[in-house]
Amino acid sequence: IPTPFNNPPRPSERERFSFLTGAVASNAEQHDKAIKFLNADDMAINAKAPDFLINDILETDTHGVMFGASQSFKSFNALSIAFSICTGVAFMGHDVYRTGKVVYVCGEGMGALSRRFKAMRLTNGDFKGNLLVVDGAIEIDVTNQMVNFEKALKQLQPALVIFDTFSALATNTDESDNPEVAKVLKLVKETCSNGLTTSIIVHHTGKDATKGARGASAFTANVDFSYLLERNNSM
Repeated sequence: IPTPFNNPPRPSERERFSFLTGAVASNAEQHDKAIKFLNADDMAINAKAPDFLINDILETDTHGVMFGASQSFKSFNALSIAFSICTGVAFMGHDVYRTGKVVYVCGEGMGALSRRFKAMRLTNGDFKGNLLVVDGAIEIDVTNQMVNFEKALKQLQPALVIFDTFSALATNTDESDNPEVAKVLKLVKETCSNGLTTSIIVHHTGKDATKGARGASAFTANVDFSYLLERNNSM
């Protein structure tokens, strides 16, 4: 027996027309949006020098990847960069131009993190209260989690966000799939882009380190910078 619940009334032709024309208008607005052009000479005249966080190493509001083989001190270097930005202490001889808060998103090795911090404090001093560790991992390939993270970052306005590592924080992503990796990299950039914040994703190399980052070519093609870390076993 038909009821209002299992046999809902069909929309009128007017309602259907209004819905369809509204959808068409919305699409038309997107397609009809005027394309703007910039003049290259004006851009050249108004070009500004790079705004470095760490001179010749890391620019403000850039987003990239630092990768290396296992035992190549990836996390150690990431935390050393964090220490320099937190304190103003030069990083490997490169001056720090802007200090500020650093947010560290730890996807692996959380249990040993406190001991690493203690060792760094004993050796170099404290972080001036500027290093903040996210309590629990964030899935960087889950949009709603990154939206919430973006809100938190807007409050903090950190100089740097470190994601360590890609494989531990993007468990829903096939790191060999270019479109999937590119989507995550874009999401990270959009989450951290506020004119002030730089982000670094820590990642691994494959079995052949000479081929660069493990997985998709997007790891080097879809970022502002990429750094390869190699361990010098002769030292």
